[in-house]
Amino acid sequence: MSEQAKQTSEQANSSVKKRLVHDQYGAEYECPELLGEGGQGKVWKTNHQNTLVKTFYRKDPDKEKRWFDHVQWVLRQDLEGLSIAAPKALIQKPVPGYVMELMDGLHPLSAEMEGSFTSLVGGEGLTGFLKTGGLKRRLLLLAELANTLARLHAKGLAYGDLSPNNIFVSERVKDARVWLIDCDNICTNERSGWEHLHTPGYGAPEVVRGESGVNSLTDAWSFAVIAYQLLTLQHPLVGVLVEDGEPELEEQAYRGELPWVCDPDDDCNEATGGIPMEMVASKRMQGLFHRCFEQGRLRAWDRPTLTEWRSVLDDATTMLLDCHNSDCRSSFLRNSSCPFCDTEADAANSVLLIALVYSSDPELERKLMQTGYGRVLNRGETASLKRVPAGTALFHESSEVCQVRLDDKGLAVKVVPGNRIRLVLDGKEQEITRGILLDYDKKQGRNYFLHLTPAQQSDEYATHPVWAFRW
Repeated sequence: MSEQAKQTSEQANSSVKKRLVHDQYGAEYECPELLGEGGQGKVWKTNHQNTLVKTFYRKDPDKEKRWFDHVQWVLRQDLEGLSIAAPKALIQKPVPGYVMELMDGLHPLSAEMEGSFTSLVGGEGLTGFLKTGGLKRRLLLLAELANTLARLHAKGLAYGDLSPNNIFVSERVKDARVWLIDCDNICTNERSGWEHLHTPGYGAPEVVRGESGVNSLTDAWSFAVIAYQLLTLQHPLVGVLVEDGEPELEEQAYRGELPWVCDPDDDCNEATGGIPMEMVASKRMQGLFHRCFEQGRLRAWDRPTLTEWRSVLDDATTMLLDCHNSDCRSSFLRNSSCPFCDTEADAANSVLLIALVYSSDPELERKLMQTGYGRVLNRGETASLKRVPAGTALFHESSEVCQVRLDDKGLAVKVVPGNRIRLVLDGKEQEITRGILLDYDKKQGRNYFLHLTPAQQSDEYATHPVWAFRW
């Protein structure tokens, strides 16, 4: 064989091995790596930066047309600003599909969950849990995911088939970015007759039983399953009864016919391993898990919404202490010691800020009202205090009044230009327009009140946020 013929043969063989698809605009995509596979198709990495392709299984012409029409519908929806890899173009040959953009540096959440679980059952304890960011990163990831889903639900849309395979997160454990792929599952808030698609283990019971389409409440169930599994390394429905029983019991559990692993009235399916829920979930989070998997198991309307989850997760992330044991370095819910290594918490390494609201209404006996919210400020952290009281829906979007930082010098307060605050100690007020440092010499365990007063005084009764702390 001549050299030219040999080259031609090699090129032909090489082109045969390439998996190529073409979109509606004529662009070509090489798909060298399969990233995931679901009930409707496959997701591929492409030779284009930040670009993935999903291809549909070509089995039934009617199903193929319905799927293709639905993807075109998704293309017309307003998903701007949501962390969702929305369709950008339709794949037309050799199989139907679509193109989506996804930033680099992300991988499936399932990879981290599987790695942490393998480490645990392999005798490495919580090494995998801590290497993937520990409790703090998990709470941040869940808060981001809840925020995206809550905003999607606010548009009257549901995601559909939520699972760890469809959730992509930062590969760097210092980051907590979250993106959703497989957006062809997105639909109006109640979609029936779409084959009741779900990922085994994550579908809501009524979807598994074939009694309901997907909606915001089925999304809420899937989210709760993922949240519990991510935090505890244990599926909430797969306890001792399911693990030691016949295979049919697993399907029964997914259909909502068995108690969950923490059911207070029936421990027949109690957890067989993993991390105790109390170690990784705040009291309010535990309450939402109980609501979802007990009352919400058979009554979908009793499940916590994603808006509730977002609020509770935001609250939990602000109540974490940093462990200063060099062999641990984990974060844990505010307690007297780190549950991961039993190291005692040092009070010098954090300050608890309590959120209050002040009212000038003379009819009120007490001017300061509790909100039930607060936050832990760890050494080396900076907290942003906002114009709107903590715990309200507009808190995160409201303007910043000042920053509070705890470091080796003490507790520093820096006022944002154009604002003013009042620092009250023992009934004495000090107006601050720029900043102040409370050094450690002043730390005597006294109660300070930081009033975020409005820029302009009002003649009418007014309220404003107050943050209390001991120093």
